[in-house]
Amino acid sequence: MASGCCCVLVLFSLVRVSLSVEMSGLYGSFTSPDFPRPYPDHQLKVWNITVPDGHRVRLYFSHFSMEPSHQCEYDYVQVSAEGNDTSRYCGEEGKNYDRSPRKTTILSAGNVVSVVFRSDYSNEGRFTGFQAFYAAEDINECLIKIDGEGVCDHFCHNYIGGYYCTCRQGFLLHDNKRSCTMPCPSQVLTSPSGVLTSPGYPSPYPPMSQCDHSIRLQEGRRIILHFLEPFDIEGHSDVPCPYDMLKISTAGQEYGPFCGSVPPGRIDTGSYQVHVAFRSDTSGKNQGWKIEYTSIKAES
Repeated sequence: MASGCCCVLVLFSLVRVSLSVEMSGLYGSFTSPDFPRPYPDHQLKVWNITVPDGHRVRLYFSHFSMEPSHQCEYDYVQVSAEGNDTSRYCGEEGKNYDRSPRKTTILSAGNVVSVVFRSDYSNEGRFTGFQAFYAAEDINECLIKIDGEGVCDHFCHNYIGGYYCTCRQGFLLHDNKRSCTMPCPSQVLTSPSGVLTSPGYPSPYPPMSQCDHSIRLQEGRRIILHFLEPFDIEGHSDVPCPYDMLKISTAGQEYGPFCGSVPPGRIDTGSYQVHVAFRSDTSGKNQGWKIEYTSIKAES
């Protein structure tokens, strides 16, 4: 048992682990141990690079000389960039090694990159390691797509370290600082017949809409609703109206929620007072809805 324990201790002592080096400047450089002399055996060193929010890391190697091996299983430099896959490099620049970084510039998606250097038990080829440089580079957030859409609804303005959104005239910037919504003042309709529509209909309604309308007629009337085409409210094939929805309610009955591209049929509400509620989320480019209402005298 004693000899077994001793063997384990020897195995652990073969690799000397350096504490990770934290780098947070706007630019900098670092090298393999003992550079430009051949790097020593049994080394493991990590550089964690963090640049300010709103920036990404641009990293490149001005010199690269690591022992080549299949899939870089012996000596290697490994780069893990936030938002990107991990890449492992070995070999020498100027030679035909598929695993060497050559003149590649590595760009992170976010503001953090980790670089790991590892050497095994022998450097018989006297490889000299690497020299690397990094710099913070502003991210142009206005070019980013989220689910196929830009980060701003209308206008995006990039500046060093960030961005901001503005809206076309007549729209308001939502509290989320990205969406542009149109005011939807509540309407109270008292005529025996009339029309209600989503904001801007038949142009696409704005995101984050919250509309509440009422039809209030004299007691003894019955309101009948007719939904016209185009009827186009963002929906989902499996879940009933999880994004945007139109809902009709009276004192004793609810209709909906309604969404999708097929208008509901005629609704005889049986009531002289009807509430129409419409909600939209942060995305989508749907045309909306139009309701024509009429009224008849309620049967006694």
